[in-house]
Amino acid sequence: MKFDKHFQDHYPFLYRGDDCLLNFVPTGWHEAIVGAAAEITQCLEEAGLNNQFIWTADMIEREGHLRWYWGETARGLPEEVAERIKQIVTEVEDKTLDLCVHCGAPATHTLKVMYYPLCTKCAKQTKYYNLVKELNKSPLSI
Repeated sequence: MKFDKHFQDHYPFLYRGDDCLLNFVPTGWHEAIVGAAAEITQCLEEAGLNNQFIWTADMIEREGHLRWYWGETARGLPEEVAERIKQIVTEVEDKTLDLCVHCGAPATHTLKVMYYPLCTKCAKQTKYYNLVKELNKSPLSI
């Protein structure tokens, strides 16, 4: 994915300074996060607001799960807009539990020692293949 000036102008809340926060999360999740960012932008536009009303403090992978820490700026968001953005962020965080961290395909495997979502292809290619197991149940129940 290309994080150029146009991308930064369109999704400034995915940046901390000049650093795109997507550089700090697995590449397999980029598409889902950008999709959520587009939904957030649309939500703001529908409310007559711009992207300067929110910011992201941090975006990290933790235990095979996206954590997106965001907040509203001092300008303040209407409560219904803040709630919709919270819903969008929660949905993409939950979605990452089921996406391969390497390519974004549906996760079918994980590591035996920790939850690390992988698709079949990436599970076979990992150098830790001897530590990979097939997912038999929803990652949400792990």
